[in-house]
Amino acid sequence: MDWRKPEWKDDESLKVPPTWIFLHYYDALSTLFRVENALRLFAYVILKNGKKSKWVDLTLTSDDGSETSISAIAKRRLAQDERFGYLGFKVGSPLMYLTSGELVRVMFADPYWPLFAEYFPATREIVRTKLEEIGKIRNALAHFRPLKVDDVEVVKQNANQVLSRVEVVLQNIAYLRHTVPTNTNDAWYTALSSTGAPHFDVTFQQSEDERWVQLRLTHTCQHIRKAVSTRIIANGAS
Repeated sequence: MDWRKPEWKDDESLKVPPTWIFLHYYDALSTLFRVENALRLFAYVILKNGKKSKWVDLTLTSDDGSETSISAIAKRRLAQDERFGYLGFKVGSPLMYLTSGELVRVMFADPYWPLFAEYFPATREIVRTKLEEIGKIRNALAHFRPLKVDDVEVVKQNANQVLSRVEVVLQNIAYLRHTVPTNTNDAWYTALSSTGAPHFDVTFQQSEDERWVQLRLTHTCQHIRKAVSTRIIANGAS
């Protein structure tokens, strides 16, 4: 086969070989990549915050219909991946080993939906339908079935309609720019604000909605006089 590569032109535009797939398939891949990875990160944050260390033991129905847990699926699929360990990158997050369908089933399961409900601007049935439509288009692309241009627009529209609050949550976690007021009376702040030692400092930043807090631990090594920082992000309500 003639495997042609794209070429950058002098005007910095990209020339795609005519044998490559239609342009809207690139749009579909980029859009689905962003939507699915955002949803996985969101689910991880909410499950870990709500269930703490027990989140990996939550039960779900896998794609084959069996009742299992997040950790069991991850261990099984990680072992399968390690047979070809020289391919791709090693992934440590158990949630990355769930299919998109399994991810949706976890979020909308009766025991776990209360953790997620406030972050969606519609009923559970509507949101689930919207995400399942995205999943159907995603699976069509993943299995090289033909896609229409309109299919890509459905993904974008559904994401805009039901994931707007999810986007806000992720933005708040990513951009913790506000200093926690020193007169805060919350128990966690009172306990941690007095933490300190020579050459060791703790600072606190919070999200705009004050629900997420970043603890930055800084240790200055006197031998090399270089500060080393560690970040910890937590839910301020916990």
